[in-house]
Amino acid sequence: MRDDLYNIVASVCDYPVIWAYENGKRPKTTFFLLDVRTVNAQWSGIVGNVADDGSRQIDANREANVYLTCFGKGADVLLDEVAMRLQTERVLDMLEAANADIVDFDTIQHAPKLFERDYEPQAVLGFRYRYTANTTETVDFIESVDLGIDTQP
Repeated sequence: MRDDLYNIVASVCDYPVIWAYENGKRPKTTFFLLDVRTVNAQWSGIVGNVADDGSRQIDANREANVYLTCFGKGADVLLDEVAMRLQTERVLDMLEAANADIVDFDTIQHAPKLFERDYEPQAVLGFRYRYTANTTETVDFIESVDLGIDTQP
């Protein structure tokens, strides 16, 4: 999920995109901060058929609350452009390939930060990212059963 989401968001941003709460240097120019705050995992999984090797896939729908923060001059304008780009055909194709969707854009919030005497322009855009999570399990099964019954007369 994280790789697909990052690739989709980064593809529509003209400046660097970094993950929130990761170690690393802060970009010196205008940049975007991608933050997956919560993931709703309340829906049960859909269990697939058992394959010959005993494995089966379990898929489940998930919904993440995502916040994209822009730091730099004109942050609110840049985020408005990103919100529009996230609704283009190219992004819709990327979302389809990732079995995902972006829905329910929040309002863009202009939220400058005060650093000593100067303000740093900053704005935040929230949206929901729906995707399918999956895992594989190995199921023990009995290949054959010998009941010891003689059917010969």
